[in-house]
Order: sequence, then C-alpha cells, then structure tokens
Amino acid sequence: DYKKNISVTTQEIAAYYEQHSSTFKQVASVDVDYVVVTPANIAPANTTVTDAELQQAYQKFVDTQKSAATPTVKHILITTDARDDAAAQKLAAQVATEIQKGTSFASAAQKYSDDPESKAKGGTVAGYEAGVFGDAFDKAVNSLKSGEVSQPIKTQYGYHLIQTEGAAVQVPTFEAEKARLTAELQKAKTENAYTDTINSLNELVVSSDALDVVAEEVKTVKVQSANAVTLATQHPVLSQPSVKVKLFNDDVKNGDRNASSNITLANGDVVWVKVRNYHAAGVQTLEEATPRVKTQLIEKKAFDAAKKDIQAALDAFKTQPAATVLAKNQIRFENAGTFTRADGLLKREIERAAFSVLAPKQGMWSVTTASLPNELVVVAVSNVNDTTSNALTPEQLKELAQLYQQLRAQQELDDYTQYLKSQAKIK
Repeated sequence: DYKKNISVTTQEIAAYYEQHSSTFKQVASVDVDYVVVTPANIAPANTTVTDAELQQAYQKFVDTQKSAATPTVKHILITTDARDDAAAQKLAAQVATEIQKGTSFASAAQKYSDDPESKAKGGTVAGYEAGVFGDAFDKAVNSLKSGEVSQPIKTQYGYHLIQTEGAAVQVPTFEAEKARLTAELQKAKTENAYTDTINSLNELVVSSDALDVVAEEVKTVKVQSANAVTLATQHPVLSQPSVKVKLFNDDVKNGDRNASSNITLANGDVVWVKVRNYHAAGVQTLEEATPRVKTQLIEKKAFDAAKKDIQAALDAFKTQPAATVLAKNQIRFENAGTFTRADGLLKREIERAAFSVLAPKQGMWSVTTASLPNELVVVAVSNVNDTTSNALTPEQLKELAQLYQQLRAQQELDDYTQYLKSQAKIK
C-alpha cells in the first residue's frame, strides 16, 4: 500500500489550494442535531373502551345515518300561466283544504298540479336538490315533519303545496357495529395519547432549547447528528420539505440556533431539529479544504510512486517483445478478453486507456496505465482486430465514425458529471 508511507506538508497543501481554489466552491450547508419520535416509541395508552363510550359512539353513528338520508319531497304547483295571482292563490288554498279533508296528496297532485313531470308521480320531485325552487321552498321542506303538508308557499314559479316523507333508513344494530366502533375508539385513544405526549415533549424542547430532554423522557430514542447537510442531501428525515424549511430559513442564515418546534414528517413521525453551524455558499477556506486537499495529494503521490516502480517495465514494452518483458520483470497480467467500444463492459478509465494506444506489432504489446480510485491499473493491448472495419464500405465507415464520436461525447459528458460529483461536499 503506497499510501502508508506518504505524507504531505502544510506548504504543499497551501500550494495545491492556491492553484485549484476554484474547485473548492461549496453550496450552503448546515451541521444539525435531530431526534425522531415515532408512535412505536411511546408507551401504549390505556385503550379500554367503556360501555358508555360505545353507546355514545353508536348513537352518534345512528344520528349521522339518519341525517345523511335524503327525504322524499312532493309538491303540487299552481302557476299563474293560465290565471292571475289571486286566482292561483285561491286555488292553492282550495287544494290544501281538500287534502285536509282526506284527499290524498297524490290524487290532488294528479288533478291540480301544473308540474307535468311530478304530477304523474303523485307529486314526487325526482332528484330534489336545495336551491331548485328557491329559499322559501327549501325552508318549508326543512321545517315539515314526515307526512305533513305545508300551507301554500309562493315562489317565482307560482304557489306550492309541499309534503315530505322521511327516507327509510336501515341502521345496523348496536351488536353489528360494536366491533368496528370499539376498534375506532381504541385507535382514537392511541392517537390522542401520542398527540398529548408530543405536545408535552415539545413544551420541554422549546422551554429548554435542547433536544436531550426528548431522549431523557423517551428512553428508546437518541439525539443524532449530521454534518454538511445541503438542500440536495438525500436523507430519510432531513431531506423532507418540512424539515428543509427549518434548516435553511432566513433565521438560521442570520444566526438562529434554537431548537425547533415539533415537525410532523410524511409518515406521521415527529422530529425536532437544532442547527449547530451554518456554512454559507462560497469558496471553502484553506482550513475547510485541507482534509480534502490532503487526501488528493496523498492519492496523487501514491499513483506517481506506483507508476515509477513499473516505469522501467512500461518502457521495455515499447522496444521488446511482450514475452521477454514479462519474463524479465515477473509481471502477471489478468486476461480481460476481447472487447469493442460498443460493449460497455470495461470500466470507463480502462476502456479509454485501451483504445488510446496504437495497434501493437506482431509479438509486441501496447501498454499504458489507467487511474482508478485507490489503484493504478496497467492496461496492455496485445492485438487490434480491424477485420470488421476493413470490410465496411466508405459510407458505413463514415456512419461508424459518427457513432464513435457520439459515444465519445457521451463519455466525456459522463466523465465531467462524475468529476462534478467528486468535487461536491456531499456525495
């Protein structure tokens, strides 16, 4: 391992930083502590359901079922189309009297109503909806008891006699609903207990401006830390929008380091956060960049040292047959097989190195190196088979050249993207 015996001086670090300062740009980031509480962390609440609670829940259920039922609305309409208002009002009063004396509402509707659609149905208004006949009509509907007939009600359409019949509601029995109601009440008690606990914890956090109090109260959680968190950081908790708003708001930028109030996550868990440090966007200082510079310098020196050790062998491959060089230097290569550019089976750095050398002569190898993370790879090409390209027409060769240019452009774009990622502070 070449890195073990390599060291770098502060002068080397400073010089490298000065030469490459533009590569040490950073986006805004924070160092943050946080603590998460889930329902599973809270001690089970007393979810015993009493008979009185069940009866109350059942009665509420019954009332809801009944109120949701839509009554049947009937009317007898006397218009002023063929008579004046006084005559219409008089006829409506006459019909009301007949109904009071025993004539059925349906019979009266069929005989007197000027609404052709409803009169054939005994006065029933199909699909009645509030607002169709106006406020006065709706008010009468809401005030009538089932089977009761109103006095003549005047609207823009004429005079109405209205009757309602309560919808027949099939309400399940208490026993049929007992299991469901019990489960709902138990769930509500659990949720209420969780909410009460979160509210109590929140008061402790805000009053003490500390997250440790949560871990002291809830023994199954602990305060966690994360450094250099950016808006692009992928994290199961800290990357959620509701949390990012707290981590990167103007108060934090201006120095606010107070613990947050509880933040509800997308899955229902709750988190408190406390920013320790805020790092503004810009160029890293030498002190901030030193660890990264040191790592890069050590890696470069290690590559250079490794290449120096094999340089004699690399030079020998240029003038001597491969078999001779291998025998003298006791070098062993791993046979990677035969590849084309289109295969995409080699690592990008190795592929680029292999296709950058000239085709070797008989018995010779074309040898170069490729740098990979933490290793220097010696790449040897023993033969280049151009039979396929020789068999192509000029037009096909032109198309192939264009394809290779596109592939190279894509490779360069991918390489540049990887470079940018490698320079980012968070990967």
